[in-house]
Amino acid sequence: ARATLEEVRALEGTIANLESRADAMKRAFNVQESEVRDGLGQVSVLRTERETAELAVDRLTAQLAVVDTVGKEDARRNDRLIEALASAEAAVVEREAALTDAEA
Repeated sequence: ARATLEEVRALEGTIANLESRADAMKRAFNVQESEVRDGLGQVSVLRTERETAELAVDRLTAQLAVVDTVGKEDARRNDRLIEALASAEAAVVEREAALTDAEA
C-alpha cells in the first residue's frame, strides 16, 4: 500500500506538471494568435494606404494630362503637379515595400 501511495503522489506531481505546461502553452498560443491578428490588421492598413496612394497617382496623372499644353501659369501648375505626382509615386513605392515587409 505504501508503494502505491508513493506512486499515486508521483503521478499527481506529474499530472500537475503537465497541467502547468499545458497552461503555459495555451498562454503562448494566445499571445501568438494575438500577434498574428495584429499583423493581419497592419497588412490591411498598409494595403489601404497603398490603394490610396495609387489613386492619388492616377488622379494626378489625369490632371497632368489635362494641363499638358497651356501658358506660364499652367506651366507652374504643371510643375506642382509633377512634384506632387513624384511624391505620390514615392508613397506608393514606400507603401508597397512596407506591405511586402509586413507580409513576410
